[in-house]
Amino acid sequence: MIEEKITKTMMHNYFKAGIIEAPIKKRYARKHLAGAIVVGVFKNVFSLSEIEQGLRLILADTSPAEGYDNFVKIFNNQSSQETIKMPPVANISLEPTSTMLIQYSAIQSVLFWFLAR
Repeated sequence: MIEEKITKTMMHNYFKAGIIEAPIKKRYARKHLAGAIVVGVFKNVFSLSEIEQGLRLILADTSPAEGYDNFVKIFNNQSSQETIKMPPVANISLEPTSTMLIQYSAIQSVLFWFLAR
């Protein structure tokens, strides 16, 4: 989907930048793979510092597993639509710091980027 392999060097840079938690004894877990997927998708549109800020906001309210599950659910739902659109306003909080709004907006930005390509 992102047409780019995720290399050890890229992962090391994500660890050094604090975007993804470093593995213990060089053993990757599911959360590392999930983080690499999320960063790989978003880095086409957002800078690494913007991705880090977004992840910090989202993970402040939820666990990494739940955050990734939400990402997959939103991404799959939005990418399967004939047109990219926001969900009904009644279903999400429109507060500027709403993590759901941040996730939807970020995913839609990526989907628009994919469409433009």
